[in-house]
Amino acid sequence: MKKSILFLTGGDRKTPTARLWFYQMADYLNEKGYDARVNDYGADKIDYVFINRLRPDFFLEAYRKYPNAVFGALTTSTEPRRELLQFCDFVLVHSFLMNELIQPFVGNVYLRYDYEDLSDRQPKKHGSCDRIVLGYHGNHIHYNNHVVGFLGNVLERICSERNVILKVVTNESWKAEVIEGVPTEIYEWEENSHQNHFHSFDIGICPTYSSLDELRDMFVSFRDSNRVRTLLAFGIPSVCSPLFESCWQLRHQEHALFAVSETMWYENLIKLIDKPQLRQEIGNMGFKLIEEKYSRLTAIEFVERILSENQLPRSTKKQGSIEKLIALNAAYQRSQGQAILLAKTNSMVRAAARKLGFASDR
Repeated sequence: MKKSILFLTGGDRKTPTARLWFYQMADYLNEKGYDARVNDYGADKIDYVFINRLRPDFFLEAYRKYPNAVFGALTTSTEPRRELLQFCDFVLVHSFLMNELIQPFVGNVYLRYDYEDLSDRQPKKHGSCDRIVLGYHGNHIHYNNHVVGFLGNVLERICSERNVILKVVTNESWKAEVIEGVPTEIYEWEENSHQNHFHSFDIGICPTYSSLDELRDMFVSFRDSNRVRTLLAFGIPSVCSPLFESCWQLRHQEHALFAVSETMWYENLIKLIDKPQLRQEIGNMGFKLIEEKYSRLTAIEFVERILSENQLPRSTKKQGSIEKLIALNAAYQRSQGQAILLAKTNSMVRAAARKLGFASDR
């Protein structure tokens, strides 16, 4: 008999993580005979609870309802939350760094990478065009920090020399900033339209830091290249930051063009703008990479292996208590309010700095 799985996202449908590993994966597993449900506590018994991010509020509600289930979580490279690991039987991470940090606290840790469903899809055909679309997709905070904050001067210079437009697909799009002198279209990420927006991109821009000083932060250095791979699934090449994970997953001049300094970003973007054949070559090779290593079928096999290797809860998990989860949840709610205030302050500081003409990487 196939197992029952409860996926918990808190209603998040916009992030690639939630879309791929929770909503879509639940559909795929149901097609294979599992009882998979998303954010639905209606079942009397659940075999597996799979939580998006190490969120104490999700753990608290699910642990009260299904204390004997096997608990798994998918966490990101900037969110260690070790105090919640005692409630996890397995954890999915997307960097070698997090794998090393979490391994001592959890029995099974799995290195995962976002996948793509390439059904009925072919790589984009690139050619000469009157106007090039530079595309960014991702969190609006990352966009404001990494694109506006770090690449603002580069994009302004390119727009003064070439006929290009910046197209941004993000969540909470009304919070996305606009770079002066850069023609920009900003769209809200929507489940039924985001793929059409992506296909309109000619070149992706995928920086993963807001200043060179951030590279000293190991959590920044080990960020995943999922945004680059998402565009490669459409045959669209990108210029991106050559971080450790990116260099392991992608090859320079084959799957992407790497850039660190503003000069490198400018030169590589100009190269792709002026050479449609290079865009085609990188797009085709990147599409093949997705087919071979990051497909839907590979991801389903990966999840089924996790389920087969984690059939019983860890006995040590019982050491955790509802009272401790309540305390962790209270602290989490307080920290969320502080993070929102900090983001607003940083946005105001960046806007003032640009008006005063400060360079983005100083």
